[in-house]
This record gives sequence, structure tokens and C-alpha cells, in this order.
Amino acid sequence: MSFKLVTKKKGQANFMSCKEFFKPIRDGVEKLSPIKNDMDNFFLCLVVGFKYNLREKYNNYTLVEFNSKYTEGFLHVRPLINGLLLTKIIGLKGIDNNQKSKVKKLMQEVIDINDPLNLKPDFIRILHEYYIGGYLKLLSEFDNKRPKDVSVFFTKLNNLLKD
Repeated sequence: MSFKLVTKKKGQANFMSCKEFFKPIRDGVEKLSPIKNDMDNFFLCLVVGFKYNLREKYNNYTLVEFNSKYTEGFLHVRPLINGLLLTKIIGLKGIDNNQKSKVKKLMQEVIDINDPLNLKPDFIRILHEYYIGGYLKLLSEFDNKRPKDVSVFFTKLNNLLKD
């Protein structure tokens, strides 16, 4: 599997795609925006999804592939992202972090060292479910409108991520 961005919600004609949402602060007059590519979009949404423990059913959305592996600038976060996902799955399964044999078994179920994302397909889907949940949270924060200014976007994002 690969990284994908949400383009449609099945049964909802006026759903805004992730690319469309980020377009004004990525491509417009904001050439100095730190949001440069689809991987940036994906991980900003994923972090929000993880923070709020938000998941949306993968099959309720149409997604389009944008990359089959981590881009060079994101390779260093692969272990962190997979660790965060494992932490979420451990919680979902009710496994105590101190139960080393159960955690090790779960890691074997989740991790695939031969895959560029280092995850087995079912868990790549779960990763995308958190991404979609985070995207919907951002979309809601902006009243289903595109952010027009990168500073406003990051102010709202910062407020979302504060403890």
C-alpha cells in the first residue's frame, strides 16, 4: 500500500478534498509556506487525528495515492509515526505496555520490514483512518472552508495541538 489523500466522502457531493483544502496556503501567494507537498498535508492531518484519537472508516471515503513510500524529508519520522500508531493499537486492544510478550507479538502483527512504510496493509489502513479523522477535524475548525492565510492555519493548528 501507499500514502493516499482523501478526495471524496461517499454519498456527499460537496465534500472538500484534502488537496483543495490545503491549496490556498500551499500554492497561492503563500510561496513561503512550510506546507510544500502532499506528504506535509498527510502528516499534519495525521498528527491531529492521533492527538484527538479520531478515526474515520477508510471505506467511507475515496482516496488517491500520492506516494508509495516516505519522501526523503520524512524518512526520519517513520519510526516515530509507527510508534505512535502502535501506541494507539495497544490502547485499542487493551494491552498493558508492561506486557512485553503481548507488545512484541503485536509488533510482529503490525510491522513489515519489507514494506516501504514498514507496516502491514491492515495497519496502513488504520494509519489512514487517523489521517482522515484529523483531516475532518481540521475541516471542521475552518467551518468547511479553505484556510486563506498560512499564519491563520498554523495558529488554529497550534491551538488544536496544545495540551
